[in-house]
Amino acid sequence: MHWSSKEKLFPQLLETYYLGGMASGVQPKVVIERAALLQPDLIIKTFDDEFPLLTVNEFVCMKCAQYCGLPTPNVWLSDNLEHYIIERFDTDEHGNKIGIEDYATLMGKSGDKKYLGSYESILKATAINTQSIHEVEKAFSLITFNCLIGNGDAHLKNFSVQYDSDMTNISLSPVYDITHTIIYPTVDKDMALKLKKSKTYPNRKDLIDLAFDAGISRSKAGEIVDNMAQNIQQCIQDIAEIEAMPNLKQSILDHLSKVMTHFPMVSPYRHKKRKNTNNPTFTLRNTLRCLIFLFILSGYVKPNLTTQSRQFMSSK
Repeated sequence: MHWSSKEKLFPQLLETYYLGGMASGVQPKVVIERAALLQPDLIIKTFDDEFPLLTVNEFVCMKCAQYCGLPTPNVWLSDNLEHYIIERFDTDEHGNKIGIEDYATLMGKSGDKKYLGSYESILKATAINTQSIHEVEKAFSLITFNCLIGNGDAHLKNFSVQYDSDMTNISLSPVYDITHTIIYPTVDKDMALKLKKSKTYPNRKDLIDLAFDAGISRSKAGEIVDNMAQNIQQCIQDIAEIEAMPNLKQSILDHLSKVMTHFPMVSPYRHKKRKNTNNPTFTLRNTLRCLIFLFILSGYVKPNLTTQSRQFMSSK
């Protein structure tokens, strides 16, 4: 998007469209309602001194989400990097409102409690409200993307479902409000919600366990995680706009490598304990085995007469 005037665009938009509605959230943003039939409603965001170049950050993250196959609205970045524009997805092509509910509302929580919850509960709420394992997989993919990209602000209000006017066709809405928050020193390095009762970022195994507990096979979950990690890495290498924000590429790569730490799967069988060779029972048992074997070799005990011996040995 190009803005040719020397005056700042955002203050003019704020003055013109403020009565039309300010969108919620901490990032300065304003809603531009449709001015013509073919012009979609837009949300325009800028940034402040606390979060410099947040516009670039969110644009890059949304493009990575798109590259990973997640449903995303159209987004643009202004030439001067001051404005990030999102096409609204809560209206159809005719201007009719599409029903959308965020997960705080679905779980009966007020907006000020949007950080009180878990990613396990998001998958459960998705299963209950959509009755679709496909939608659960989509929700898991979005959770995985937020973990891999380093978005520490993926709270309950940043997950939504949409539905038709007759309350049918309930599905996950397009993704929104995704940024790599770890790069900002004023933001803590934990996640917005808990996973395994902790807000520490998970590793690959934790994500696979999360999916498995929600009814997704481990092989499918591993495929989702691995493909998404590879796509993020490829996208940030290809997208030119990422260079406009110093250290953004390296910060994402560093975080991605931490999450993708591979841990071996835990065997369902109990590991054999190291035998204590000083145990008298162990010593006696092995002595008897050796004597029986020697007797067989020497001919004192014929193999067809060692039924009790074989039973003794096989029971140990």
